[in-house]
Order: sequence, then structure tokens, then C-alpha cells
Amino acid sequence: MMARLHCLIQCLHYITIIMVPLVAICRISVEPEVVVAITPPPNLPPITGYSPPPQMVHSPVPVNGTNAMQMDATELASLYQVLESLLEGGSKWRVLRLHPCASAELSGTVSCARAPDGLTHVTRLQIGGSYGGSTITPSCKAAAPAITPLIADLSHLQALRVSDCGVVGSIPDSIGRLAGLRSLDLSSNRLTGPIPPGFAGLRHLRSLNLSLNRLSGSIPPSLGGLSELLKLDVSRNQLIGHVPAELGDLRKLEYWSMAGNLVAGPLPPSLAGLGSLESFFMDSNSLHGDLPGYMNGRNWPRLRQLGLSGCDYAGHLPAGLRSLANLTLLDLSNNKLEGGIPPDLEAM
Repeated sequence: MMARLHCLIQCLHYITIIMVPLVAICRISVEPEVVVAITPPPNLPPITGYSPPPQMVHSPVPVNGTNAMQMDATELASLYQVLESLLEGGSKWRVLRLHPCASAELSGTVSCARAPDGLTHVTRLQIGGSYGGSTITPSCKAAAPAITPLIADLSHLQALRVSDCGVVGSIPDSIGRLAGLRSLDLSSNRLTGPIPPGFAGLRHLRSLNLSLNRLSGSIPPSLGGLSELLKLDVSRNQLIGHVPAELGDLRKLEYWSMAGNLVAGPLPPSLAGLGSLESFFMDSNSLHGDLPGYMNGRNWPRLRQLGLSGCDYAGHLPAGLRSLANLTLLDLSNNKLEGGIPPDLEAM
């Protein structure tokens, strides 16, 4: 009996010697988790008037390790991609796992809001140019690549501005899937190709600025379906063809500029229906023929600015111009017009 007890004690001694190092090894291999958290901005404004489509599948991602704000995983990944492609040093937010909606450095670039679905979404993206007299920072890349089609994954965008960045390539047709977009400004870049037909899906768009690019092709008739549009500026491009008659359906339009293109005339009679117009610029196009007689105070009662210089217009001034009571700017220079200028127009 004593021999068995001595053997058992000896075995336990060996087991203890063997186990202690194992326990020590296990303790060394388990390090405490380090969590870096950035406090998200409080009281995000809600997105009003939005109900997510039933087919949308969300994979919520906590913001900076908290449950205070969550974002759809696809939306967050696409936002990282947009920032990386257009901003100087834009990759650091992904690399450092910083959430753009919680970054003070991006406060002038990215705006976010919480929707009724409980998730945080990007509502405004502003890259390049200036705002309120100040340059927007961080600045865009000196030679930014094309705009990624993944920008359509930011499906709650209401305002998108990528301006004065020298962006090349064509405009992604996928932008037309941003159904809630109200303002789109891609001006002062080096964009080429046509105006995407997918823009017909931007039913809530109020301002469209594609000026100062190298866009080509004809003007899509589908733009006439953007019934909420107040501003249309496609000036200083290389657009060709005729003005589609469908643009006469833009009854709320206040500002029109297609100056500096290769558009041919005549202008369609349907433009007489643009009763909200305040500014109309078609300078430096090949319109030819006579000035349209519908440019009068009855059809365009609010018109203040009319620019038709360098359009190869001929003939006499239409009498209806005299009835434009609110007109403060009239430029008909560099045409082939005949006859005198009515005294009431000279007095402007």
C-alpha cells in the first residue's frame, strides 16, 4: 500500500512539473484586446421622407466599435473606395479604420444622417472646389482618376459634388441609380464621353452642373423628364446635335446654359413652355436662322438674362423682345442681325 501511495505522489509531482510551463505559455499567448474608439458626433439629423426598399439587405457595421451608429457594410466599403480614389491621402480612413462620418477632418466633405431604418447613411459628398469662400479640405488629388461606379452604393446621397479636380474618364451611368439625389455638380474637370442616359432616373434632381468638361455626343431627350430641375448647366463642353424638344417639359427650370458647345439650330418651339426661366444662355453655338418669336414676356415673364451671342442668327429682332419687362441683360453680339435696335431695348 505504501509503495502504491509513493508511486501516486511521484506521478503527481511529474504532472505538476509538466503542467506549470504549459499554463505559463498559455498566459503569455493571450494579450488583452486593444480597442480604439472615436466618439461619433452627437445628435445626427434624421433623414426625413425615406423608406428603405424591402429588397435592401443590410449588413450593419458598428462605427468605431460602438453600437451608437451603424452603417451598411457595402455602403461603407464604397465610401472608402470613393475617398481613396479622389482625395489626397484618402486611403488612411480605411487603413486606420476611421469612420468618415465621425471624422472632424472630413466634416466639410462627408455629411451623414440616421435614417428610419436605424442605420447611418451618407447624405452629402463634396470633393474639390470651394464652399463659402473657403477651399474644401482635404483637397482632391491633382490628377484624380475616373469616378468609380461604386458611388451608386451611397444610395442615400442627396448632394454630390466633385468639382475642379481634373477628374478624367466618363461619367458612370450608375449615378442614375441615386434616386434621392437633389444636386449634382461635376463641373470643371476633364470628363469625356456622353451625358449618361441613366440620368433619367434622377427624378428628384433640382440642380445639374456638368459645365467646363469635355463631354461629347448629343443631349439626351430623357433630361426632359427631370421635372423638378431648377438649374441645367452643360456649358463649355463639346456637345453636338439639336436641343431635344422634350426639354420644353422642364416647367420649373429657372437657369439654362448650353453656351460654348457645338449645338445646331433651330431651337425647338416647345421651349416656349419654360415659363419659370430667369436666365437663358445659348452663346457660341451654331443655331442659325431667325431669333425665335416665342422669346417674349408672355411665355417667359420672369426672364432677366438672355445670352445669344455668336449664334449666327440673322434677320430682324423679334418684336416680342420688347415685352420682356424684367430683362437686365441682353447679349446678341456677333450675329448677323439686321435693322435698328428698338429704343426701349437700348434703354436697358
